[in-house]
Amino acid sequence: MRRGKTPPIELNAAEAMGYKLAILPTLLFRGVIGCCEELLSELKTGVFPAPPKDLSPHEAFARFGADEWDSLRERFREGRKTVADLKVAKAG
Repeated sequence: MRRGKTPPIELNAAEAMGYKLAILPTLLFRGVIGCCEELLSELKTGVFPAPPKDLSPHEAFARFGADEWDSLRERFREGRKTVADLKVAKAG
């Protein structure tokens, strides 16, 4: 862990010593914090910043399995009444 108690070692050096797995618990977490701070700092200046990887909403949700969730939502929605159906039934 960078800046932790364990001395820093490159991954290829650890592999050469026989290690097959590296646990990097804060690598992404700390990177995200830094990225968020930079974006918010730019936003404070009145500029709406573009993220480092400017994904569309569809691309961003796809990273978390939105397509699979959409198919599940549709599958379990079949036969259920929508809000519009309920309004029509109530009005009739």
